[in-house]
Amino acid sequence: MHGSFSFFFHVIAVGFVFVIVFGGWAFNRRIVKEKDLHLQLYVSGWARSIGLLSPFVTLLLLVTGIGNIYNRYLGSDLHWYSEGWLVAKLIFFVILVVNGSVFGAQLGRKRTLLLQSISEQKAPENANSVLKSFNRQFTWHYIVQFLLLAIIIFLSTFGSGKHPGVV
Repeated sequence: MHGSFSFFFHVIAVGFVFVIVFGGWAFNRRIVKEKDLHLQLYVSGWARSIGLLSPFVTLLLLVTGIGNIYNRYLGSDLHWYSEGWLVAKLIFFVILVVNGSVFGAQLGRKRTLLLQSISEQKAPENANSVLKSFNRQFTWHYIVQFLLLAIIIFLSTFGSGKHPGVV
């Protein structure tokens, strides 16, 4: 059995994605359940810290994924885009990244600003209903993220090809 560093670090990066998605979900649940506003803001700061890992993990996944594709098709007449499972995996990965980095970050900033305005007593009259709406949106965001991650893992595990690290 041969292994590659690219495959090894790709698996490590996938573990980091699980940490980011699961950690974000856990922090979100804590924010929703917490009654104390200052603790909600504190937990929101920790959730942001977890979210700041995302660009580095995305870059690591891209670099190691390209390395895996290169290793897989090195010396072969096949092209990577001829494998449907790999193309589908890349599409779901792009959706996962865009959903997390654009929509998740935007939603997190809005909710944190609302929590800060409530804490400073400068919030609009409908602040509680807006906060409930943000919490509901975050819950759906993490459901979508978990589903996308499960689809990517399923395609990686049961796709028609073997990974370059496992020959």
